[in-house]
Amino acid sequence: MLLLTAAWGLILLYLFWMHYYPSVPFGIIILPLAMSLIVGGHLSIAHVEATSPSLRSLSKMLHVASATGFVIAIAVWCIGSLFYFVEGRLLRKKRSLAPPTKLPSLEWSSTIKRLSLMVAAVCLSLCGLGIALFWLS
Repeated sequence: MLLLTAAWGLILLYLFWMHYYPSVPFGIIILPLAMSLIVGGHLSIAHVEATSPSLRSLSKMLHVASATGFVIAIAVWCIGSLFYFVEGRLLRKKRSLAPPTKLPSLEWSSTIKRLSLMVAAVCLSLCGLGIALFWLS
């Protein structure tokens, strides 16, 4: 279920970006990642158990949720890095893309990279907390 939620989050992120940057092809990277999350979510639904909420199950949920957030934050960081690299290269060569597409600015890409790394660090620390709670319970 968490993978399906992450997939819908990526789709909403894609729609948000397409509203502000309609000429940038974000879907080339985001939509295949969302599709793989949907497939993984449907495969994992068969393994869901109905258990009473205990500290072990809550720590597992915290671990899985934060690990999913970490993966999504790193994927957003990769997308921001890719756009930063392409835009910087095009500016140095004083060229533009063949189809008239407008890439995000270098400042925007840098901000997205910085924010996604901060979110990834928080998610990674929550993931470690979930593992520690699991082993302590």
